[in-house]
Amino acid sequence: MFVSFLLVVIVVCHHALPECPVGWFGSLCNKICRCENLECETDGECKTKRCLPGFFGKQCQYVDSIMSAEVSQEELKSRNATKCQTSFIALSPLVIKFNSETRISGIQIEGFAEEDLLGLALTFVQTPNKSCYKGPCQRRRDIYLDPNTLVINCDIGNYVCQLNITFEETKIERRLCAVYVRGGRNLALKQVTTMSTSTVNETGMVSDGSLAVDGRLDECAATRDDDPYPTLILHFYSSVVLSEIVIYFRPSKESQIFLLQLHADENDTIMEYRGEVHPRVSLVPTPDRFIRILELSLQHANAQMTVCELEAYGECAPPMFGPDCTDICSLECKNYTCSYEGYCRYCKNQTKALHCVDCLKGCGARDKIKTETTDYVISGLRVSPVLSYIMIIIFICVLIMATTDGVRGFLARKNTLVQKYTKEVEKKKPAKRRNTWTKKDSIRRLTFQAPSTEQIGDFLLLQSINSFPSTESLPSETSI
Repeated sequence: MFVSFLLVVIVVCHHALPECPVGWFGSLCNKICRCENLECETDGECKTKRCLPGFFGKQCQYVDSIMSAEVSQEELKSRNATKCQTSFIALSPLVIKFNSETRISGIQIEGFAEEDLLGLALTFVQTPNKSCYKGPCQRRRDIYLDPNTLVINCDIGNYVCQLNITFEETKIERRLCAVYVRGGRNLALKQVTTMSTSTVNETGMVSDGSLAVDGRLDECAATRDDDPYPTLILHFYSSVVLSEIVIYFRPSKESQIFLLQLHADENDTIMEYRGEVHPRVSLVPTPDRFIRILELSLQHANAQMTVCELEAYGECAPPMFGPDCTDICSLECKNYTCSYEGYCRYCKNQTKALHCVDCLKGCGARDKIKTETTDYVISGLRVSPVLSYIMIIIFICVLIMATTDGVRGFLARKNTLVQKYTKEVEKKKPAKRRNTWTKKDSIRRLTFQAPSTEQIGDFLLLQSINSFPSTESLPSETSI
């Protein structure tokens, strides 16, 4: 019977993992495949071990800003499936000049040998007719992913235009393999959206808010041209911290003014931005603010707003990290803030380890990586075998205690939700829309109509279990 129960658990887990559309992956199907030839595994990793040009990092989710920049040596943009398959002699200074004001959070350098990465200095340079940060890498933190791969984090709260990489010992020949510039990852993809009105384009497609977060610039979300207060609201599944917001508008012939509001929740507005509508608008939010909702609107009544893409670059709000912001950062991370991969952005104890934890006795050679400025080594914690056995016993006990009644309750909730949403659909049959919006109350109405966290969870639950077996197929009793 225990084996039968395990089979039921496997079925539940199988149906909890949705089959994503081609080109997407993740438990919420909201991560776009950025692998070479769009060949991604189910977990988002690349089959060919290569990302599309302009992306890098875990699951190729980070923008690689160097690919669109002017560089002093083209070899800086070299990319290979095998690390350091090719290398080049680096000439100081290495200059990276961005085509426009750019937001970055750090760089990643691959050296041919460990000594090639010693004594590197980063300096940001001002360029003519641009408002950019000028100075050193603020709050610098060096992280060695392996002996030949160095990540340098910088805390720059403004745009940058040019980055110079210099060497302390210029007479020493240095061989590098590649340099990456981390421009952030887009958190807005496939998030829940709400629009005041929508239109139908020439191909019959409904131009609703989902087209503003689909990763494509050729499909746009558009309100009706008689909308008294055009509004688009984006709801993140969990709180995030943003470093840049980019809006791609399709401007009208007349000048338009937009308003962007950032909310911690429905009743808490954190900040507001106003500006003129242009094809591309970039904004830098106040740092370290937890954001759950973005609200974009036009300040003209009876006008159409067309948004081809709304991008929000940043990371999960502390202490969470990971693809869906469901993992918890190490307690040793300063402010419990870490990257998409789980690396601490800064350490409380000033170590250079990935997770800010010293390596215990017995760590493998691959974990004994030191930097030039510290004796601390990369985290390599070992779990006691006794603790492992205890954890396994607890896990087995939990499985034994769980009965078919729990699965029945799960299915009962499914049936209740199906009936609930069926009734709501019956009530909301197509009817001619009345323009009763007013500038004063439109935000309130849109906010109240926006799906709650519980509703989002119910929707995802229905999507993931719609093919789960009915209760009639389960045994009436469970015995062990």
